[in-house]
Amino acid sequence: METFTQTPASAQDILELYPRLGIPHFQRGLVWNEEATGLLLESLYFGTPCGNIILWQPLQPDVHGQPMEGQTGCELLLVDGQQRTRMLHEACNEAGDPEGKVW
Repeated sequence: METFTQTPASAQDILELYPRLGIPHFQRGLVWNEEATGLLLESLYFGTPCGNIILWQPLQPDVHGQPMEGQTGCELLLVDGQQRTRMLHEACNEAGDPEGKVW
């Protein structure tokens, strides 16, 4: 039986891991709005813990889930932390957007 490990990760660590991530079929869709994303970014700015992210590495990730939007494959599935991970990625990709959001 595999053991669970807990490893602190920075926002940069999560962003670097993003291309390898997917969503399990049992996960709900996104429900966060811009305000929730802004609050997440504020928490990161002030160094506040932002909760756990639980990853699952199944033998066949494509059978149990699907890659993140815009990705072609995945190795790890996000069991918990989908909203935070996807909104962090979106916020960082929009940072150079001339239409820009608050962040």
